[in-house]
Amino acid sequence: MARKVKCAITGEFGTNETFVKIGNRYYKSQEIYDEDRRRKDLHKKIVDTILNDFLDYQQGQIPSSLLFKKLKELEFYDNEVILKTIEQQSDTIRYWMNNKEFKNENGKIAYMFAIIKGSINDVYKDWKREKDLERKLQGADYNIPIDMDVEVNKQEGKDLSKWLEDDE
Repeated sequence: MARKVKCAITGEFGTNETFVKIGNRYYKSQEIYDEDRRRKDLHKKIVDTILNDFLDYQQGQIPSSLLFKKLKELEFYDNEVILKTIEQQSDTIRYWMNNKEFKNENGKIAYMFAIIKGSINDVYKDWKREKDLERKLQGADYNIPIDMDVEVNKQEGKDLSKWLEDDE
């Protein structure tokens, strides 16, 4: 007999026969679980990159809460976009972290996110264009017969040689 269960991610209700059980929790589908896992892994990579590459945190140090507040401000963007932006701007961020005087860690974080916010829209537009293209390619039908006759239209071209200079 089916039991009523709740998806740990979406909060939707269903039955244990229709939902997927992973560990001790139920999920609406494997795809939803995989997407959530991907999103969380990217978030961890973003935080690790910022802490280790730019702020020189040691293992066990407690990060400033401002870091998570600034990341929350960027929640409109996919974590993949945020990570690509950080990777794209890493030289600029590293330069300013090493060559500018900051009063504290929060100043560094605020400056770093100003750099990220300055270029994230361009990265987002490129990322969105790529995703749209991928969706179109997945939905396209490429079953074009190989032995298909193709007519070639040859147009008679105009003689432009009188306009060209003689280099010889």
